Amino acid sequence: MSTLPTSGKVYFLNELGTINKKELQKDPLSIRTIGRVVEYKYNVGTLVIEHKECRLEIDINMLNIKVPGNIFNNGDLYQFIGELNVKKNTILLNDSQNNSDNGFDIDLLDDDVRYI
Repeated sequence: MSTLPTSGKVYFLNELGTINKKELQKDPLSIRTIGRVVEYKYNVGTLVIEHKECRLEIDINMLNIKVPGNIFNNGDLYQFIGELNVKKNTILLNDSQNNSDNGFDIDLLDDDVRYI
C-alpha cells in the first residue's frame, strides 16, 4: 500500500454521517472535503470545520506546523485532503494536505452539485 496521499473522494460534511464507522476502523478512507474553520487548537494540533451545520474534527499534526498562533482563522474556508478514520467513536480526518479557499463561493458549488 502506498504511503502517498491520494486525491481523495469528494465528500460534503453532511455526507460523512452515511459512512459506516466499523468499516472505517478497518479501512480508512481517503477523502477531500471543504468547510469553514470554527475552532483551532494549536497546542493539540486539531481544528474543527463546519458546513451546513455539520462539523468535522481534523488532526493537522501531519502538517508539522512549527509557528504558534492563528494560522487557521475562524471563518476561513479551507479544502482538506486526508485519511478519514475513527478515534474514540468519532470520525476524524488526518489531514495531509490543505488549501485556503477564501474567496471561493461555496454556495455556488452547492448549487452546481445539486443540479448534477
